[in-house]
Amino acid sequence: MGRIQKRGKGKHNPPGFIKLKIIEQIYNNISGVTTSDLREYLREEFNVREKKGIDDHLTALKEKHYIKCILEDDQENHWYPPDTLDNLLGLLSDREVWGVLRIDKKPVTDVVAWLRDNCDSVIKLFNTQFFNKTVKPQLIQNLLLSPPLLDEFNTLFGMNMKSVRESGADEKALQELYSQALSRSPTVMVHMFIPSPLIQAGLVAVQINSRLYAQLTETLVQANPEQYPFVRDQLNEVREQLQSWKAADHVPGDLFTSIEAFSLASIYVGMSIDQIQFPHIRETIKPILSDPVTNATLGKYLKNPFFSVEFMKFLIILTAVWGAFSAKK
Repeated sequence: MGRIQKRGKGKHNPPGFIKLKIIEQIYNNISGVTTSDLREYLREEFNVREKKGIDDHLTALKEKHYIKCILEDDQENHWYPPDTLDNLLGLLSDREVWGVLRIDKKPVTDVVAWLRDNCDSVIKLFNTQFFNKTVKPQLIQNLLLSPPLLDEFNTLFGMNMKSVRESGADEKALQELYSQALSRSPTVMVHMFIPSPLIQAGLVAVQINSRLYAQLTETLVQANPEQYPFVRDQLNEVREQLQSWKAADHVPGDLFTSIEAFSLASIYVGMSIDQIQFPHIRETIKPILSDPVTNATLGKYLKNPFFSVEFMKFLIILTAVWGAFSAKK
């Protein structure tokens, strides 16, 4: 994506734009940035010159605890990221920053539209110094211990998924994959704070009745082959498995048997959604999904008595995409 063009005289920025740029600049300067430096940055980069307007934005962001202010020895206000992560959920759902109200209450199609409009801004925010050094380590720990929607999923399906990690090397491999997803995948990023109805719909679609969803998504993929990053051999395996299910009237058992499997499936669903919905970041997502280390990690935890690992990954993508985007439920 090209650099944001400076605002010309008489032109207006979108709602929340300046607030978001202030947050990005402060989060990228965790050792502090002065008010005068912020004003200069906004003037040089975006032709914003209204000092009172900038001061009002800073005050509003401070009152919501998205940033903090310290009057230093030089008698100038210095601005810093917050001391805690308690208000980041509020930041990611703040209408005055993003121009939308309660993302978590929106229908799936509206969430897709919101992410499409704010995709690049979400990625920038999650790659600031503050997120890299402070926020992401905590999010990765959450993914290792209790990923979003785990409790709801356990309750819905009467399950009790537990960790099956066996070594420090296993944990390091998971941490690396989660770190990459939280640096490149906007769907996964937002899901960490506002459990995404996109990912939830996909996971539930897989778990409820894999046969039904695979049948429906097979038709969907055949009708729109250019939209799906699948290979012919995998689709043939789906057809073969469908025939065996029809003959035996068999429905597979639980696909997720551990916290790692559930967390990895969530990550895999999110990045797969990104590949389809956001073509301009496809080339940054694709290397993660095709990386041998990623596939080894997935292969270790997505074991299932019914499927090969490759088929398991394919079925997750296939059913997740249908579950998240089809109007027929």
